[in-house]
Amino acid sequence: MNVDSVYVRRQRNEPDSDEDSDSGIPQEPNTGERFYVVPMLDEPGTPPGPESHSSDSSIPQEPGSVPNFDMPDVDDSPSVPDVPVSVPDHHIEPVQDAPSSSRQMPSASSGEPSNNLTWEDRKRKAAGLLESVKNLFAEAKKAKLAEEVGRREVGNVDSTENYIERLVSFTVGKWRGKPHDISPRVCASHGWYCSEMDMLTCHDCDAYLHTPLPMMSSTTLTAYNKSLKKYVELMDAGHRSRCIWKTSTYREPLEEVDPDKIMKNIIARYSSIESIIPKEFTLKPVPDITGEHLKKFNGKNADAVTLAICGWEFAGTGDQIKCNKCQRVTSLFIFTAVKPFDPLAQHFQWCPIFDHGKHHDKWREDLESVAGLKPEARSNLSSVMHIKMRMKEAFGDSSRTSQPSTSK
Repeated sequence: MNVDSVYVRRQRNEPDSDEDSDSGIPQEPNTGERFYVVPMLDEPGTPPGPESHSSDSSIPQEPGSVPNFDMPDVDDSPSVPDVPVSVPDHHIEPVQDAPSSSRQMPSASSGEPSNNLTWEDRKRKAAGLLESVKNLFAEAKKAKLAEEVGRREVGNVDSTENYIERLVSFTVGKWRGKPHDISPRVCASHGWYCSEMDMLTCHDCDAYLHTPLPMMSSTTLTAYNKSLKKYVELMDAGHRSRCIWKTSTYREPLEEVDPDKIMKNIIARYSSIESIIPKEFTLKPVPDITGEHLKKFNGKNADAVTLAICGWEFAGTGDQIKCNKCQRVTSLFIFTAVKPFDPLAQHFQWCPIFDHGKHHDKWREDLESVAGLKPEARSNLSSVMHIKMRMKEAFGDSSRTSQPSTSK
């Protein structure tokens, strides 16, 4: 009797028997599902009886063979495929697994191998994917840093030209009686223009801040400091949510303490103002600028040298001079013997030339660096002062109680 074979899928993953290793039965991938062969009679629809088992030696008779049960009718038409028949596990002969080195991942939909990739190929592909994910995180971190740098560049946050434009909008008539905590220097560093009296405007997000402080004669110091603290917080918080200035601050360039460079800048300022000083001009002496300092300038005009040391240069019109740090502009002809010109007091009080560490202002440190006086003790003072100032602006100075001292 001829016997055809059909596959039966077994769901349980049990150890295979060694009995069929050489039987020539087709093997399927070891995927948790087993395919087994069930013998079928050459006459579809005819159930095998006990006599057929005893008369045909090709049908297994030992335990584990196919029992006597009714098989479903199968059409003889070649266009109809064989239908897998499910049978209990304990009636099925196990089939030996294929070697592990040749195992393949079956398709989720058809149970067949996908792209003929071995498990080793799959492992290599997964390892490559994992490495790609790691690289993606690293690139995302770099992209975030690049985005922050890009935002500063697009918003011109570090543009000194734009900073000076904001700074000069704070005139004496529109911004007076304000302490250092909200000086024009601080406001301009946070992106604010002064549009009207006590009114700040951001040209990037169109935000407005009205910043009147109470008069000390009509309020207490506690109330004054409370109002001041609110305005300090609004330097950042007052901008709209998408504004670049809400999370950014202009960084003033850090000037290196180089005696040769400092001397070159002083000489350049001296050359610009020497010829515009009126004959009636009178300069108030600066006690910290001594004859020993002036010797370094080889007998040049003492008044012009003093002005240059204190940061003054030609403003470009008439006899006007200006400070390139605080943008203070004044004319020289109004300062005579009756009212001498004070080269330090004429700066705004928040001018960077007065940035200091514990005792020394920046202008004085520059002078002593040029004169060669104690350079070893003060060579890094300018850097320390700059860093200290930026930290105060960024984090505040909780140890200092704001005083109602005003800036011009």
